[in-house]
Amino acid sequence: MWKRFWQDDAGTLLTSEYLILGTLLTLGIVVGVSATRTTLVSEYEDYAAAIMGLWEGGLAGTSDVVFAGNEEGTYTVVP
Repeated sequence: MWKRFWQDDAGTLLTSEYLILGTLLTLGIVVGVSATRTTLVSEYEDYAAAIMGLWEGGLAGTSDVVFAGNEEGTYTVVP
């Protein structure tokens, strides 16, 4: 039985094809999610800057509010 099992190679090509397909799909999903994350972060930064520009411009009625940002893109209100 072991000799017959050891010599049986039916299905090995199919298994390797599935392995390569799964690897490519996994890499594609990782790259796609990373690109989506980068795009969303960029859009949210633009959205936050627009809202802060409206607030800083007097929409909220306080023109003495100053926003201080750093290189990571986070902003704080400085009185």
